[in-house]
Amino acid sequence: MPRLPRLDAPGAVHHVMLRGIERREIFVDNADRHDLLARLVRLVAELGFVCFAWAFMPNHLHLVIKTGPVPLSTLISRAATGYATRFNRRHDRVGHLFQNRFRSDLVKDSGHLRTLVRYVHANPLRAGLVDSLNELATYPWTGHAELVGISPAALVHRDEVLSWFGGREGLQRWMEEPSDADGQALDFDELIEWVCGQLGLDSADVRRGRRRQPEIAARAIVAHLASAELGLLACDIADALGADSGTATRLIRRGGPAARRHGLSLSKP
Repeated sequence: MPRLPRLDAPGAVHHVMLRGIERREIFVDNADRHDLLARLVRLVAELGFVCFAWAFMPNHLHLVIKTGPVPLSTLISRAATGYATRFNRRHDRVGHLFQNRFRSDLVKDSGHLRTLVRYVHANPLRAGLVDSLNELATYPWTGHAELVGISPAALVHRDEVLSWFGGREGLQRWMEEPSDADGQALDFDELIEWVCGQLGLDSADVRRGRRRQPEIAARAIVAHLASAELGLLACDIADALGADSGTATRLIRRGGPAARRHGLSLSKP
């Protein structure tokens, strides 16, 4: 398990999400996906980064990546700019393809890192792009197929990631562990990541209790969903959010209306 420094220095691990501008789709066809994947494979190796997980979704992408000797922004900028230039030329369009800023959350510990491997790779399952873990294993647009050996190891540092789970069988158990019949149940860390992804917020701000209304609302939604749909007790939610039980109880109560306003439910990913 790699060390996890606090800053974006060599060795820092980040969960990166890059969205299409105005949340528009960033891929037209598989040729586009192959192009972006090839760019990332080349640049990760060239710049000395290490990738632990990745997923291409219709209008955004996820990376879990360890910074090399240059800043994370260098990798993302070079990959995004080169891809967008070719995408525009290939599809006869002009203008920006991606949002100006990518989202980057520093990975806090090894447990969070293992959780992100599952969260990122299960995105197509939660979104209904694939129907099962077996189908996910052959789906070419996440790193999961690399980890289970269906696809050659191209972007993911396969041996290191598998070592965290004791091999492929351990990884399979980890992927199955949070899943109900629809593959939609999450653990608490994944719930925070999912809610923040839906709301376009930085999960680090939500975890540390940033006192802005969007982050406060997100914490309430997380607390409500953790109670109502994950079955966690208020004391467990308080511990996970770094709050007292009274605060957790108030967040649970307020989170229901907020979740309904945003249309957020684990039964409707």
